[in-house]
Amino acid sequence: MSKNRTYALLGLLLVSVLLVNCVQQRYQTTQKINQDFFEPTQELKPVNFRSEQELTAFINQYVSRGSFDRGIMAKGALAETMAPAAVDRNTNQERDFSPTNNQVANVDEADLIKTDGAYIYTITDNTLYIGKAYPGEDAHVVSTTLFDQSISNLVVKGNYLAVFGQNYNNGPIGFGLRMMRPIRLPGSTFFAVYDVSNKEKPQQVKQYIFEGDYVQARMIGDYLYLVVTSGFSDWPRPLGPMILEGTAQRSVPVSDVYYFPIRYDYPQFATIHAVKLTDQTQEITSKAMVVEG
Repeated sequence: MSKNRTYALLGLLLVSVLLVNCVQQRYQTTQKINQDFFEPTQELKPVNFRSEQELTAFINQYVSRGSFDRGIMAKGALAETMAPAAVDRNTNQERDFSPTNNQVANVDEADLIKTDGAYIYTITDNTLYIGKAYPGEDAHVVSTTLFDQSISNLVVKGNYLAVFGQNYNNGPIGFGLRMMRPIRLPGSTFFAVYDVSNKEKPQQVKQYIFEGDYVQARMIGDYLYLVVTSGFSDWPRPLGPMILEGTAQRSVPVSDVYYFPIRYDYPQFATIHAVKLTDQTQEITSKAMVVEG
């Protein structure tokens, strides 16, 4: 992955978390105890964990005192930081139509209904409907796809469509790297990519389960950026928020988990996953940051 994309991911993650008020607390490091309160006039930069031992020590100091798994405040604040402030109306070069929920130039927001000018894609009662919209005299429902998950939003890019939302099939979903027992996630997000080049028969090409509660998603260019939050529960277990792709399990590398050198009261992970919808051979890229929950 290029440095520019790494910086872009970190930039998006920082914008999502800086307004969570996490920088107004004090922090006790794993190697040096600092009892000073955060000084707002000093520059504060995120740093990444250097080893599994460092991240484990950080997590243990909060899990031991029960300060984990409180994600309501951060989830709301993250959603607010991703809310657009400007209005921009785009037009299709071939035919004029109004896109759905695009309020910032070149940033497409996830929604329950999308259109490409010729077709309408919408989620109702966990069912995906694809309907012919233009010309009007030919309007009709082309296909329906039923899901057993709770679908919150969708996005469309060319011949690809992604649906995602809270995963309520909360059974054992994998085996820990350090423990031979199934892991139950307290909250996870369902994400699936479909090839809709044949509107009558959408074909699923990818499916992921991301550890954490779904917060928001934005489409920029060919990439969808999905933000989830998760607590420090069910330890010991794989370090870093977990990702399941089909039956393959992995976690965000420790070197891609960041924190501010301050003290937290109720820390949790805010993770952003970057998925290139137009190229299913490219692996997703994920970065996590410890934020105040």
